[in-house]
Amino acid sequence: MADNGDTWFNVTINDDQKLYYLCLPDYIKEEISRGVREVKVQRGDDDSITYGVKLKKVKTKSGHKLFFGDGWEVFVEENSVAFGDTLVITVICDDSFKVAIWRDGEEETDDVILISSDSSENGDDDANDGANDGDDIAQAIQQPHPNPFFPFKFIKSYIKKPTINISLPFAQANFSGLGDPCTVYLTISQTWEATMHVKKKSTWEDCGLYVKKGVQELIKGEGVTLGAKFIIEVTSMDPPTLSLRRY
Repeated sequence: MADNGDTWFNVTINDDQKLYYLCLPDYIKEEISRGVREVKVQRGDDDSITYGVKLKKVKTKSGHKLFFGDGWEVFVEENSVAFGDTLVITVICDDSFKVAIWRDGEEETDDVILISSDSSENGDDDANDGANDGDDIAQAIQQPHPNPFFPFKFIKSYIKKPTINISLPFAQANFSGLGDPCTVYLTISQTWEATMHVKKKSTWEDCGLYVKKGVQELIKGEGVTLGAKFIIEVTSMDPPTLSLRRY
C-alpha cells in the first residue's frame, strides 16, 4: 500500500471523531522536527492542492501524543473521506504528508469520491454505519455552537454496549481535572444521570473518556436507534452536562 522504504501508517475511519482529530503513531512523531506546529497534507501524489493541518500535542500518562488537529476536518470534507475508508498516510518530509484513500479494498486516491447510499446497503458492520455522513456532519457543524461540541453517532457497538466515547483531545481540552469516575448529566428531551470514566486501556488514537452507566436508560427513554446522529455540546461544568442534539 505504500512504497518500500517510506515511513507510513494506516488508519480506518470507524469513529466520527477521527474526522476531526487523528492520532499519529509515536514512530511518525519522531519523523517531525522539533518546533513544527503545522504540516501540509495532500491527496496522493498531487501536490497542486495542499491543506494546512495544525499539530496538537496532548499529555498522557504514557507521554505526549501528537494529533492532526485544526485543518484535518477540511481535508476530510473536501476529499469526501467516509466511514469505512482506510487512509494510508505517508511522510514526505518532516512537515509534509500524503494520504492514499482506500475503499472496499480498492484505492480511490486518484478518483473523485462520491458518497452514495450504495456504499452502506445490506451491511451491518460498524464501518458501514456512517458511510453517508459527510454532508450531514458538514451541515451540522456550520450551525452556531456557543459551547465546545463534537459529533457522535450511535453505531452498532455503541448500541450493543451502550456507550458514548469522547476523544482524548476533546477530553483534555474540556474535562481535565475531573475525577474518575465522574457524574455527568445528559440532556435531550429530559435529563439523564450518567457516569464518565477514563478509558485506561484504550488506544489513545480512539478515545480518552467514555460515558457508560446511564446511557442505556437514555437510549431506551429517548428512543435512540442504530445510526442516530447527535451534536454533543458541553453546556455546563458545574455540574458537568452534555446536551445531545440530533442532526
